[in-house]
Amino acid sequence: MRHTRFVSDVTTSASVLAILAGVLIILFPNIIEYTIAGILILGGITGLLASKRGYHWR
Repeated sequence: MRHTRFVSDVTTSASVLAILAGVLIILFPNIIEYTIAGILILGGITGLLASKRGYHWR
């Protein structure tokens, strides 16, 4: 099942990018509001947990 492994890797990297983006937004709040940063971080953490447990969003 190389396809599912690929999907998991993409989900993980997207989640990491989302968390990093959220942290950057918090460090520079003039760019975007805190609300969006919170949503990004929550979404990233959720994506990481989902990819670790083997869930796949379709």
